[in-house]
Amino acid sequence: MKLCASSVCWSRHGRQTVYEKTKEAGFDALELLIMAPETANFHGHSLRTVSAAALKEEFSRNGLICAGLHIGGLATDGRLAGQLEYARGAVGAAVETGCSLLVMGGPDRASEPFRPYIEAVESLVPLLEETGVRLAIENHKYNWVQFIQDYEFIFDFIKSPMVGMTLDTGHFAGASVDPSEVARRFGDKVFHVHVKDHWGDRSVEMGMGTTDNRGCVLALREAGYEGYLSMELEVDAGIADEAAINGYPYMRALIGQRP
Repeated sequence: MKLCASSVCWSRHGRQTVYEKTKEAGFDALELLIMAPETANFHGHSLRTVSAAALKEEFSRNGLICAGLHIGGLATDGRLAGQLEYARGAVGAAVETGCSLLVMGGPDRASEPFRPYIEAVESLVPLLEETGVRLAIENHKYNWVQFIQDYEFIFDFIKSPMVGMTLDTGHFAGASVDPSEVARRFGDKVFHVHVKDHWGDRSVEMGMGTTDNRGCVLALREAGYEGYLSMELEVDAGIADEAAINGYPYMRALIGQRP
């Protein structure tokens, strides 16, 4: 397994500061949040305002590997058409940056329908298969990708090997789903992993919560997973830098490396 950091750890900063803080924390790979502005505005950018060529140059200049592009959720309200168009453009950006992985979430469970989401993802399959880009659908508490049965439905509907899962340990734990069981159930469909530590619904510093990240990583190893573990910290900005630096040895220990 390999380690990377998610840029959500430094969500209030611009890209160059994020690159620098990623290196300062000890990581050599970064998962970059680059969402459509109608979804969320992290780091003051989107693929409508920065080119893939520029991103590739920035990663190279800062000595970082692009572990993936996180393009946010795909809503099924009036934003769907624009977000689906954005996702298509992101496939091309992934090819150009050389990361070949997109991370995408789902719609709100309480207010948006699920079926249009599945059909929208299915419409991306020909482009994914043509380009070799993998789409890793992330679970999130309170959306339509939250429980094991949600993924069963997705993978029964969409058979493509280019569509898989981003396993978010904290959001599964927050939804009372054992992330280790998810790893055992869907080992061959796990393309990417978000490592969080939660205390109930609250994201906390690594090692300060109750999420069974070690058990999940063991289950992933047994399933043959060799991809990235992406550290996600959603803590107060005042402690984010220290939390990221302290999180690096925690992440190394998860994969059996000395801190």
